[in-house]
Amino acid sequence: MTGASANGWPGRGLLLLRLLTAAAVMHQGIAAFHEAASVLQIQQAIVVAASVLIVVGLWTPIAGTLMAIAEVWIAVSSQFWQSGDWYP
Repeated sequence: MTGASANGWPGRGLLLLRLLTAAAVMHQGIAAFHEAASVLQIQQAIVVAASVLIVVGLWTPIAGTLMAIAEVWIAVSSQFWQSGDWYP
């Protein structure tokens, strides 16, 4: 970690938040990866890759933004897949 990172309890809390967030997103992404169509698999792979970056602490603002955009994309596109209105 860099010199500007939090030390002590705030640093441990930040690490715990990163680990729990990434673990939940990875679990959801890997579980849904096997059941999804090919477009949704690509979206899940993006989310899992972003969660790995969150755990490592690399590009955290970019990875968090990418994760949020991909999750919204998954939510919107899965509604199209379920309703049958999706035309690839």
